[in-house]
Amino acid sequence: MIKNRHNILFAIGIDNYKSSLWDNLNNAVFDVQTISNILKERYEFELYPEPLYNKEATKENIYRSFNELKQFAGPEDNIIIIFAGHGQMHQQTQRGYWVPYEATISIETFIENSVIKDFIEDINAKHIWLISDSCFSGTFLSKTRGIVTEKKYAELDQLNSRWMLASGREEKVSDGQPGEHSPFSKYLIRYLLTNDNLYTSVREIIRYVSFVTAKKSKQAPTGSSIENINHSGGEMILILNDNYVQTAIEETKGTTHNKALKLEQLQNQKREDALAAGKEVLLVKSQSEASTYLILENFRFDDEGNKKITFENDTCSLCLVAGFDLIQRFATMSGCTRFIEDNSVVEKGARVVIWPANKDDDAEESPFAILQAEFMEELLNFNKHIMTCLHCDKKLISN
Repeated sequence: MIKNRHNILFAIGIDNYKSSLWDNLNNAVFDVQTISNILKERYEFELYPEPLYNKEATKENIYRSFNELKQFAGPEDNIIIIFAGHGQMHQQTQRGYWVPYEATISIETFIENSVIKDFIEDINAKHIWLISDSCFSGTFLSKTRGIVTEKKYAELDQLNSRWMLASGREEKVSDGQPGEHSPFSKYLIRYLLTNDNLYTSVREIIRYVSFVTAKKSKQAPTGSSIENINHSGGEMILILNDNYVQTAIEETKGTTHNKALKLEQLQNQKREDALAAGKEVLLVKSQSEASTYLILENFRFDDEGNKKITFENDTCSLCLVAGFDLIQRFATMSGCTRFIEDNSVVEKGARVVIWPANKDDDAEESPFAILQAEFMEELLNFNKHIMTCLHCDKKLISN
């Protein structure tokens, strides 16, 4: 069971800088305030210390607040730290920095990522998640990525974790038009507002924000665990306020359970190797003409997402109506052709007639096909017994 933890949020946002050397930003404070309000209302986070905005976000005050947070936090707490403002990278060392309110162009006035990392290491909390919406924020992270495995949220919650979500890698990032949020914050906000499962993990949020922001803008958010500072393989689990809960799924595969968010993520991530799921290709034999075989290509889903053809007892609804004997079903025409070439189910000299679907429709890009492909991909990725059927658990081969 997931522990009901004390949730703490430390927020920093800087739009207006003291020095004219730094351009003022449009949305840093607006973004941080919006995200803070959502976390307080929907996920029961408490702001502590007091948020630092604009002229309050000096290097001295940021240091002081981190020390206050270190004293305030308990060993079983969840902590989210969010920073939105200018970032900088040293061209020679490739080290990244936060730019506080009073910073000049002198490197001594910046806050080095390694210092932030030291502060995080000194905080004795169960889970810490750093969110940084600034240029070059990805310099904080290593290049390694973990393998996604199916886990119970409760298992992830029990292990200490330190994670980061950065709005970009080693690059400049967009602040967005005034009052419209930065591209990064826009999709982080959308996730936090749209999620309706009781539990959601840091990895689920990172995957959605990374894929969608990268597709919709010219920046590439990145996120991963922060190694070597008390990370033990866990993840912070955000628990949704009961007023907003629609589902209470207790396991995660690293992807959101909300269908709208999942579909948007899938539509915006690279899908060159996605499984075909938009069509049913049937190899059937006509009962009225012994020598005639038909290859029937059908769209799998109707406009409401219902499957057009159902299968049961070695036949299907279409075959029962039309009087066909079902030989085999496939997801693609090429798969059917390959099956015929490799097997002797079609007699030599037999007539084969192909009834293709409408070529003008791209069935694989329909929302229902995309979600079905993702579902099948998950079944494959998390199948513990590779040589068993995903549907009936029977062995595919003997010996």
